[in-house]
Amino acid sequence: MASTPSNATTDKGNFEFWDDREWNSYQRRPSFWDTAKAKAREDPAVPLFAGLTVVALMGGMKQSFITRDATKANKYMFARIAFQGAAVGACVWSIVKAISHFAPPKEITKKE
Repeated sequence: MASTPSNATTDKGNFEFWDDREWNSYQRRPSFWDTAKAKAREDPAVPLFAGLTVVALMGGMKQSFITRDATKANKYMFARIAFQGAAVGACVWSIVKAISHFAPPKEITKKE
């Protein structure tokens, strides 16, 4: 099995089957972090509630396993469920917003 050189993603010589237009579009792709930042700016509720879900989960695990406080652990788990539901709601809202963006505008007619 032939090993690929370390410059395989930047050296066009390894990809002779690509034409110049395809190669240029490949090189201009935004990075993962740039795309994630753009999506977070577009709809900030989704990463916010997802992050709060993780914080509540970690807090609940700490209260449950380290400090052995069941009452606080249950409160954290309730908060986790609430944040998780809000994250799902934000995802649904984002999808509805995207679908309505592509829908044709409704014409308003007057009743006579």
